[in-house]
Amino acid sequence: AEEKKQEQERSRREGEEHKLREERKRSQRVREEEGSGKKEVREAEEKKQEQERSRREDEEQKLREERKREQRVRDEKNKDEKLKALQKLKDEGSISQEKFEAKKAEVNYKYKLREEGRREQRVREEEGGGKKEVREGQLSSKLAIIIPAGVCAVIGIAVAVYHASRSSSNNYTGSSSSTYTDSTGGTYGYPEHRDQSGYDDYKTSYGTITYANAEYRGEKKNGKEHGQGTLYHNDGEKYVGEWKNGKKHGQGTFFFYNGDKYEGRYKNDKKHGWGTYKWADGDMYIGEWRNNKQSGGWHYGANGSKEWVD
Repeated sequence: AEEKKQEQERSRREGEEHKLREERKRSQRVREEEGSGKKEVREAEEKKQEQERSRREDEEQKLREERKREQRVRDEKNKDEKLKALQKLKDEGSISQEKFEAKKAEVNYKYKLREEGRREQRVREEEGGGKKEVREGQLSSKLAIIIPAGVCAVIGIAVAVYHASRSSSNNYTGSSSSTYTDSTGGTYGYPEHRDQSGYDDYKTSYGTITYANAEYRGEKKNGKEHGQGTLYHNDGEKYVGEWKNGKKHGQGTFFFYNGDKYEGRYKNDKKHGWGTYKWADGDMYIGEWRNNKQSGGWHYGANGSKEWVD
């Protein structure tokens, strides 16, 4: 009787445990079904948001393309108006044929540069793969402008302070004298085209530098050509223009012994920037230079030909 009672009790407990396990499994299935439903709703919402974001980006891209197209139309119209104005000045005789060709080449060159800039921007946007890369590129461009500008401002302030500190140390020999002595003991002549008073503000001397095959006359600094001056070569060649630390730098004109002539920008002793080269035989190039090489401009032949040079 005792064993039978114990068996009945064990069966009862096992029955209750079985019911409890089944209840737990049912609750688990309900939770999983509810969770699955929430997940599907969440995924559907995310998909909807992604579609909306994609739609907005497509609309913004279309708007940017439309603005670029309108800008190209305005640039083209502006270029045509400038060319027509130049043609009118030429027809009226206000400008020479040579100046007309130079201005026309400059207008076409600037327009070409803008087109190349737009093309490079499109390539960067395609490689970047979205607005984020474009914004980062714009931020980098702004920083690339702001940082050097800040550095230049600091350097300018330092130079001004340095000049102010040395302005009282230079001992002039008098307003009637054609020379003055600076704080280093050097004696220099005043250029004829400048007033003697306050000349030390330029921090350059005026004189000559003699070489084996040439002679320089003009402004100099620390024993080197610096400022405005002329270099005369023994073979007849001559450079008239700006110098920096012993090198042709800035605007200048070079006369070659064979009759050729270059007039334009220099950088570190090389033709660099906008310039015009005229050959003795009548040919002429007007356009951009990079490190002594033609880099985007028009070549005009003496026979009337015209060719673009990359």
